[in-house]
Amino acid sequence: MEMKEKSASQGEDWDSVLTVFYLDDKVLNLKLAKRILENSGCEVLVESDPQNALKTLLSDSKLFDVFVTDNKMPKMSGTEILGELRRNGVNLPVVVCSGYAADFLDNIGSDEKTTFLPKPF
Repeated sequence: MEMKEKSASQGEDWDSVLTVFYLDDKVLNLKLAKRILENSGCEVLVESDPQNALKTLLSDSKLFDVFVTDNKMPKMSGTEILGELRRNGVNLPVVVCSGYAADFLDNIGSDEKTTFLPKPF
């Protein structure tokens, strides 16, 4: 999928397409999320490897309007990725999904650009 960097005004334009980067280590979840989001009019990039996702976001975060991530994954959790993004100045809105609310709430702090989505949904 070819993606172009979004201008600041595009993010505020309700007629623009929302570009979502979705990370989950379970391929079935990725396929389902991609289908649902694309059917809703979004552009979607999916990734199953947390380390690859982090590399993409650190180098190309301006391509996306929002990053949606599972929290419990091998190699690196969603909250660990979130911490790395914020430490590196990436201020992209993030949605962390988990069936374990306590894990997220204990690790998130008061980041206004981050929210929690409980599983299952």
